[in-house]
Amino acid sequence: MDVKEPLLLSSHQLPPDEEAFFRIRDVFQKLKEKLNELALVLAAAQDLEPLPEFTKSLDDLRKLATDQCFSSIQIVENTRMYAEKILELVKPPPQPPNDNELLDPAVYMPSRCRKIVEKCDQVMIGMEKLGQEVSLTVYRMTAALNDGKSRNKRRAALIFTEENAKTVNGVVEAAKNGRSALRDVRNRFEELKNNYPKLGSSLKSGALSQAEIDLIRQKWGALTALVRVKESFNVIHNDLQSAPPLVDATLVSLLQEAQRQDTSDHATPAAITASHAPATAPSDAVNIPIPQLSRWQRWRQRIAYFLFLKWLRKV
Repeated sequence: MDVKEPLLLSSHQLPPDEEAFFRIRDVFQKLKEKLNELALVLAAAQDLEPLPEFTKSLDDLRKLATDQCFSSIQIVENTRMYAEKILELVKPPPQPPNDNELLDPAVYMPSRCRKIVEKCDQVMIGMEKLGQEVSLTVYRMTAALNDGKSRNKRRAALIFTEENAKTVNGVVEAAKNGRSALRDVRNRFEELKNNYPKLGSSLKSGALSQAEIDLIRQKWGALTALVRVKESFNVIHNDLQSAPPLVDATLVSLLQEAQRQDTSDHATPAAITASHAPATAPSDAVNIPIPQLSRWQRWRQRIAYFLFLKWLRKV
């Protein structure tokens, strides 16, 4: 009795791990969050009228991230379509491909793999550029402030803080993780492209064993659920594309600064009394007056709070 060759394992016809696609999605979620944080960092270093350099640099970063996210959506969709086509070819009983079909698998399948490989290469380059650009952006913005008024020079110091450095490093690290996950997907589809002729020939001749067919259904069937991952990608892509303008982020930053000042300056009367109370009688406690915000400060807080709520609905 002839034993059929374990074609799938020897020819690397198994799909990439679906976890790689979740990792890529999580990377873009992280990038979105870090770019929003970076907008607040940069907004804190300027007034209500953003410098043109600030707006353009931040817009360029967001566009770069948005473009890579869109290309990743195409990778996910092409992978899902490839999986569905593979499953079609092994439907019970296995049907030999029809050479007269409009989409001949011998042409369609390697072509689909090639598209995925090209998109992965494109996004990997884009992610590397994003990691480099975020550091250069912060440097350019600091230089723009240092070339301006003395007040701007003082504000330039706000950018180079430990907390803000973590935000920049977060973007760099996310871009690095994205390249790693994309590389796994890319390498597997390169193998699939090169080895499809052997699989196609076996499908045509009916040489696949039942165990191999079951393995195809199990592994590739899991990737048909990538439609849910694509939906998550679409949400992230829309958020990146419709991010709030820098002037709104500036107002949010002003509100946060005002709230921090309010927290530090407005201690509760009980706390103030206790901290300054003498060791004698409670009646001797010292009451310290609470400073009041000016009319302008109150109006600025109201306006900033309104725009802050508007901004929250977008992110």
